[in-house]
Amino acid sequence: MEPHQAEGAWQALAAWVRWLVATYKLTTSVVPECWWRHSEIVAELYALQRAELASYTPDDPGFGPLAFHERLPHAVERLRTHCRAAGCVGLQAHKEPTLRVLTAGESEFLEWQRSHHQLEADF
Repeated sequence: MEPHQAEGAWQALAAWVRWLVATYKLTTSVVPECWWRHSEIVAELYALQRAELASYTPDDPGFGPLAFHERLPHAVERLRTHCRAAGCVGLQAHKEPTLRVLTAGESEFLEWQRSHHQLEADF
Protein backbone atom coordinates (compact mmCIF):
# COMPACT_ATOMS: atom_id res chain seq x y z
CA MET A 1 0.00 0.00 0.00
CA GLU A 2 1.03 3.53 -0.61
CA PRO A 3 1.39 5.65 2.58
CA HIS A 4 -1.83 7.59 1.91
CA GLN A 5 -3.71 4.32 1.31
CA ALA A 6 -2.29 2.78 4.48
CA GLU A 7 -3.29 5.78 6.57
CA GLY A 8 -6.88 5.53 5.33
CA ALA A 9 -6.98 1.76 5.85
CA TRP A 10 -5.67 2.03 9.42
CA GLN A 11 -8.10 4.84 10.27
CA ALA A 12 -10.99 2.76 8.92
CA LEU A 13 -9.78 -0.29 10.85
CA ALA A 14 -9.48 1.70 14.10
CA ALA A 15 -13.04 3.04 13.69
CA TRP A 16 -14.29 -0.45 12.89
CA VAL A 17 -12.51 -1.98 15.91
CA ARG A 18 -14.13 0.65 18.17
CA TRP A 19 -17.51 -0.31 16.66
CA LEU A 20 -16.80 -4.05 17.06
CA VAL A 21 -15.73 -3.72 20.71
CA ALA A 22 -18.76 -1.57 21.59
CA THR A 23 -21.31 -3.61 19.61
CA TYR A 24 -20.22 -7.02 20.87
CA LYS A 25 -19.09 -5.79 24.33
CA LEU A 26 -15.63 -7.31 23.88
CA THR A 27 -13.32 -7.17 26.88
CA THR A 28 -9.62 -6.32 26.97
CA SER A 29 -8.90 -10.05 27.06
CA VAL A 30 -10.20 -10.15 23.46
CA VAL A 31 -9.10 -6.73 22.14
CA PRO A 32 -6.57 -4.98 24.39
CA GLU A 33 -6.17 -1.20 24.36
CA CYS A 34 -2.84 -1.65 22.56
CA TRP A 35 -4.26 -3.95 19.85
CA TRP A 36 -2.64 -1.87 17.12
CA ARG A 37 0.82 -2.65 18.52
CA HIS A 38 0.47 -6.40 17.91
CA SER A 39 0.72 -7.51 14.27
CA GLU A 40 -1.07 -10.81 14.92
CA ILE A 41 -4.04 -9.02 16.52
CA VAL A 42 -4.09 -6.42 13.74
CA ALA A 43 -4.09 -9.20 11.14
CA GLU A 44 -6.99 -11.00 12.85
CA LEU A 45 -9.03 -7.81 13.24
CA TYR A 46 -8.34 -6.75 9.64
CA ALA A 47 -9.48 -10.17 8.37
CA LEU A 48 -12.60 -9.93 10.52
CA GLN A 49 -13.30 -6.41 9.26
CA ARG A 50 -12.97 -7.56 5.65
CA ALA A 51 -15.24 -10.55 6.31
CA GLU A 52 -17.88 -8.34 7.90
CA LEU A 53 -17.77 -5.86 5.03
CA ALA A 54 -17.99 -8.64 2.44
CA SER A 55 -20.96 -10.17 4.22
CA TYR A 56 -23.16 -7.12 3.62
CA THR A 57 -22.94 -6.79 -0.15
CA PRO A 58 -26.07 -5.73 -2.09
CA ASP A 59 -26.17 -8.98 -4.06
CA ASP A 60 -26.03 -11.21 -0.95
CA PRO A 61 -29.29 -13.13 -0.43
CA GLY A 62 -28.88 -12.90 3.35
CA PHE A 63 -26.40 -15.65 4.12
CA GLY A 64 -23.39 -13.31 4.40
CA PRO A 65 -24.38 -11.70 7.71
CA LEU A 66 -25.29 -15.10 9.15
CA ALA A 67 -21.94 -16.55 8.04
CA PHE A 68 -20.13 -13.61 9.64
CA HIS A 69 -21.90 -14.22 12.94
CA GLU A 70 -21.17 -17.93 12.76
CA ARG A 71 -17.46 -17.19 12.30
CA LEU A 72 -17.27 -14.42 14.91
CA PRO A 73 -16.92 -16.73 17.96
CA HIS A 74 -13.95 -18.48 16.31
CA ALA A 75 -12.27 -15.15 15.65
CA VAL A 76 -12.93 -14.06 19.24
CA GLU A 77 -11.22 -17.22 20.51
CA ARG A 78 -8.22 -16.61 18.25
CA LEU A 79 -8.04 -13.01 19.48
CA ARG A 80 -8.20 -14.23 23.08
CA THR A 81 -5.31 -16.60 22.36
CA HIS A 82 -3.28 -13.80 20.76
CA CYS A 83 -3.95 -11.56 23.76
CA ARG A 84 -2.79 -14.22 26.22
CA ALA A 85 0.38 -14.72 24.18
CA ALA A 86 1.00 -10.96 24.02
CA GLY A 87 0.77 -10.71 27.81
CA CYS A 88 -0.67 -7.19 27.91
CA VAL A 89 -3.99 -8.00 29.59
CA GLY A 90 -2.61 -9.38 32.85
CA LEU A 91 -0.20 -6.45 33.12
CA GLN A 92 -2.90 -3.92 32.24
CA ALA A 93 -0.15 -2.26 30.19
CA HIS A 94 1.45 -2.82 26.82
CA LYS A 95 4.18 -5.44 26.68
CA GLU A 96 6.45 -4.96 23.69
CA PRO A 97 6.51 -8.12 21.56
CA THR A 98 9.83 -9.82 20.96
CA LEU A 99 10.74 -10.13 17.32
CA ARG A 100 11.79 -13.62 16.31
CA VAL A 101 13.82 -13.90 13.12
CA LEU A 102 14.59 -17.32 11.69
CA THR A 103 17.94 -17.81 10.03
CA ALA A 104 17.91 -19.60 6.71
CA GLY A 105 21.60 -19.73 5.90
CA GLU A 106 22.73 -22.37 8.37
CA SER A 107 24.63 -25.28 6.83
CA GLU A 108 22.07 -27.86 8.05
CA PHE A 109 19.26 -25.98 6.35
CA LEU A 110 21.25 -25.56 3.14
CA GLU A 111 21.91 -29.30 3.12
CA TRP A 112 18.23 -30.04 3.75
CA GLN A 113 17.27 -27.61 0.97
CA ARG A 114 19.38 -29.51 -1.57
CA SER A 115 18.06 -32.95 -0.60
CA HIS A 116 15.13 -34.79 -2.15
CA HIS A 117 11.91 -34.53 -0.08
CA GLN A 118 9.54 -36.76 -2.01
CA LEU A 119 8.54 -40.23 -0.91
CA GLU A 120 10.13 -42.99 -2.93
CA ALA A 121 7.75 -45.04 -5.06
CA ASP A 122 8.54 -48.30 -3.21
CA PHE A 123 5.01 -49.58 -3.37
